[in-house]
Amino acid sequence: MADDGNGVIYRIAHSAGKPGNLTAMAPAGPMRDQANEGNGVPLANKRPETQSTGALTVSSPSFKAGSAMNQKYSEYADGVSPALTRKAVPNAKSYAIIMEDPDAKPVTPFVHWLAWNIPANVASLPEGLQEQPRLTDPEGVVQDRNTRGSMGYYGPKPPVGDKPHHYHFQVYALDTMLDVPFGADRDQLLQAMQGHLIGKGELIGTYAQKQKPQK
Repeated sequence: MADDGNGVIYRIAHSAGKPGNLTAMAPAGPMRDQANEGNGVPLANKRPETQSTGALTVSSPSFKAGSAMNQKYSEYADGVSPALTRKAVPNAKSYAIIMEDPDAKPVTPFVHWLAWNIPANVASLPEGLQEQPRLTDPEGVVQDRNTRGSMGYYGPKPPVGDKPHHYHFQVYALDTMLDVPFGADRDQLLQAMQGHLIGKGELIGTYAQKQKPQK
């Protein structure tokens, strides 16, 4: 077994005549199937499901684009989600967020956050959203499982001593509200989004943990 530094345990599964495969396990829980998020899979923004000619501007009062995120947004501290703001896209009915780390190993990219059905009239998300499947503030927002297997935002947790990891907050404008089953992963969300994108954009923050936090 191995730990990727993000709190995900991997078990090597062997079959006759074939090399072992890494399979993710949620901490203190049953083994989770992460085959759809396997090594080398492109970021959501690079997938064919998210093709769009429309542009969307994403910013945050919590950190500047391309700069380091405060430790409180990481799982080494409070693990609260940062505030996000986006510009409106004409005719959008809803928005979705996929946050990924392409620098993580062995699962690449590591999915840190899935959220969708963000109402078109909600231009910003506050800091510290609740980590639950359906939100009442903002009303109607749905969140689902990240690579760790938990619901909602899971903050950066790169291995201590790693170079800064890059966290892509990818935001999508859609021409519809999505009907996605409870327990969905990133690939299911991407499938539901396909053909409905009218704009996309991203905000990138970085994070590195130089030493273990003081207890």
